[in-house]
Amino acid sequence: MRPHMYFSRPLLALILTAGILTTAHASPSVRTFPGDVKLSHNVKIEIEGTSAAAPVEFDQIIVTGNLTFDSRLKLKLKIKGHGDGDDDDHDKSFTPKYGDTFSIIRYGSRTGRFDHVTGSVLRKDLALAPVYDFPGSSDSLFANTPFAATPNTLTLFTTVPGDANLDLAVDDADLSLMLTNFGKKDASWVNGDFTGNGKVDDADLSLLLTNFGTTVTIPPTSGLTGQVSMIPEPASAALLVVGCLLLARRRTA
Repeated sequence: MRPHMYFSRPLLALILTAGILTTAHASPSVRTFPGDVKLSHNVKIEIEGTSAAAPVEFDQIIVTGNLTFDSRLKLKLKIKGHGDGDDDDHDKSFTPKYGDTFSIIRYGSRTGRFDHVTGSVLRKDLALAPVYDFPGSSDSLFANTPFAATPNTLTLFTTVPGDANLDLAVDDADLSLMLTNFGKKDASWVNGDFTGNGKVDDADLSLLLTNFGTTVTIPPTSGLTGQVSMIPEPASAALLVVGCLLLARRRTA
């Protein structure tokens, strides 16, 4: 049996410039590890951008064997060449576009997932949804997704908080899925954990209800990461009332 590798400091990863992958010693960069790896300490991933027309650069980790998740993930966004992406550097934070995807960790196989993810909700209507081994539209749960499958990968999908099935809309299907999983522990985004704390709770429901009825549309001529508009959709009264009553009851309990 091959020994596991353990890491006690943030791992850095990849640079994508003009469609070419290159490695670098500074962040963003790519790190490839042969064999099995166990992440036993917190991991920090940085995503850098400059403008809508410029390539986005981001950290990436590649593990050829089995990757065991036993730590927390911290996501940081920054303007390329400015600051270090710390929390007090909001004026220099890079904002991704709806439909952007970032494949930050690739692995031969995996065990578990990150215990906690921070920095995934960028604002109340914009988030980086961390999803493991996304099957794409071949899975009926994601039948309407515009995103391609990313097997053996932890991918960040830029969408609206509350969009559990990654179809760029927050609707009945997402609310039904969340209510089914409400109270679930060891949960992830596709179960309704939009805050990244590993469980489906009041905070997740509040985010979903805030965005309920929101649909992101992307003009066909612009590509997946083109300009978007927010179009309110009619809410399903029955499900919406159930969600609101559940949230109100728990807050007054």
